[in-house]
Amino acid sequence: MARELDQRVDRVQRLQEARDALASLLASSIASDLQARERGADTSADDDDFVDLAQEVAIQEDREAVLDVLRRDMRAFDHAWQRAEAGTYGICEDCGEGISAERLEFVPEATLCVACQARRERAWFGAS
Repeated sequence: MARELDQRVDRVQRLQEARDALASLLASSIASDLQARERGADTSADDDDFVDLAQEVAIQEDREAVLDVLRRDMRAFDHAWQRAEAGTYGICEDCGEGISAERLEFVPEATLCVACQARRERAWFGAS
């Protein structure tokens, strides 16, 4: 029992470390995005170089896509953290069985076991 508790504490600690790292990455990405937007706003309105403008728009769209992914990941970590606070971290939300230590090692924000995750993915992508 003590060993299981130690393992749970280790998993929750790894979740917190991964969540903190993601939060730091998200914050620095947002700051970088804001700086890039400010630099873009400082460019001359009479700049007629269409290629440069198109490249800047493409870069901005890429930045926004990255921020969207980071925000989605942060929501997943926050959800897993709420489960940790509730004492249900490491328990599959669908079947109620334990999520393997290996899965939590590689995907600390996981709230589904491998079998339930696969079932959901098959349903999302229309596979039988």
